[in-house]
Amino acid sequence: MEILWKFTLPYAAAKAGLLNYSKSLSNKVAPKGVRLLTVSPGWIMTTASTRMMKPIDESNKSTVEQAA
Repeated sequence: MEILWKFTLPYAAAKAGLLNYSKSLSNKVAPKGVRLLTVSPGWIMTTASTRMMKPIDESNKSTVEQAA
């Protein structure tokens, strides 16, 4: 399970930062009639995401295809 944190913690921290920044910015510009949206897409199978999942899958004795 330790390997899971190694790969997902930076991603989760970046997502939290983006959401909090967006909320703060939204509060600042809302009085001027500006809306701010944050889009957080789900899993996108790319070379980089597959490479990131490989050690996690190996530690769980599964495959990237099963995870996706």
